[in-house]
Amino acid sequence: MWKFTELQNKKTLILGEVHTGKTWLTQSLLQEAESLTSNIAVIDMAPDPIKGVGGKLQPTSPETAYYTTDILTPRLSGKTAGEIIQLAETNKKRIESLFQNYVPRDVLFINDISIYLQRGSVKTIVHVISSSHTVIMNGYLGTSLGEDPFSQRERESILSLQEFCDVLIRR
Repeated sequence: MWKFTELQNKKTLILGEVHTGKTWLTQSLLQEAESLTSNIAVIDMAPDPIKGVGGKLQPTSPETAYYTTDILTPRLSGKTAGEIIQLAETNKKRIESLFQNYVPRDVLFINDISIYLQRGSVKTIVHVISSSHTVIMNGYLGTSLGEDPFSQRERESILSLQEFCDVLIRR
């Protein structure tokens, strides 16, 4: 089991299939971090649970800065390829609005980074995480939600993001 203290001053990416405990591990690390420091921010890109997929982090400290928005579920809600892309574009715009409002903290948690990477840019994420000493992110990397071009783009982006991380945790 990973401990927050092992990941301090590192950029960490937790990856895996649906239902492998990525959010659970991230939540556990967040609770440990909150017991050690108050200089924490969370950017939560996860949708509300739908069909057993998704789920937001729950900060326990009132000092933790929490950024989230209404996130759509493109692959689960879109009926056509065009509609899936349109929903992902809406998510991208909403998440980029979070980035504009984000005030950097020493410790940054990002939940469900893959939602943004469906249409967003790795370069933008790297810019956001560069201002924090410790970053812990999680994201979907699998095939259970599809292997179509939309899913392949998301996968390629999350694999590119790995290059900017010190620690990779596969679930």
